[in-house]
Amino acid sequence: MAGIVVLVISIAALDSLNPSTVIPAVVLALGPSAPRRLFAFTTGVFLVSSLGGIVLLFAVGRPLLTQLSHPSPHTRHVVELIVGVGLVGVATVLWRLRARVHAALQGAHPGGRSALALGAALMAIELPTAVPYFAAILATVEGVRGIVPEVVVVLAYNVVFVAPLLGVLVLAARTDREHLTRASVLVRRWAPVAVPVGVGCIGLGLAAIGANGL
Repeated sequence: MAGIVVLVISIAALDSLNPSTVIPAVVLALGPSAPRRLFAFTTGVFLVSSLGGIVLLFAVGRPLLTQLSHPSPHTRHVVELIVGVGLVGVATVLWRLRARVHAALQGAHPGGRSALALGAALMAIELPTAVPYFAAILATVEGVRGIVPEVVVVLAYNVVFVAPLLGVLVLAARTDREHLTRASVLVRRWAPVAVPVGVGCIGLGLAAIGANGL
């Protein structure tokens, strides 16, 4: 079990460098009541991600998860193609909306409830394509025995997942404005372009791999 826990934590550490959560956190770090807004945002991310993982563990069912963990080559390539095409579609929408996203980031100072809702909404949107999280849950299903230990592993994953957000929260609470301001300026300037380009490249890569394997 110790090996599974290390594997899950390692996946969480890599998955925590997630632009869809880190970028909004950096933007929220500036302005009035930044620690309160960041705490609310982080709470929203943590709650929805944890609840989603627990639902996958117990509501979806182990037989389905086990089956998904050993797909046939054809099924794997079909999934790669579908996910790749879907990501290209998402990237296209984000690119067309980049001017609006840029304008929104310039004035992004939501209140506590709005920040909580933002974190929850972002995770709800991202969960269906959270491949690293699915892999961690599959590893938990196969290597951990008992309801309580499984839930603990899922919660541990999510604690690690929100660690960068907590780091930004600490910086905001210590009023380390110089570093946060520089980071926020970069995020506001480049995120509306970098995110759709990055998502599009990943989507094109997955689609090409899937299509080549069919």
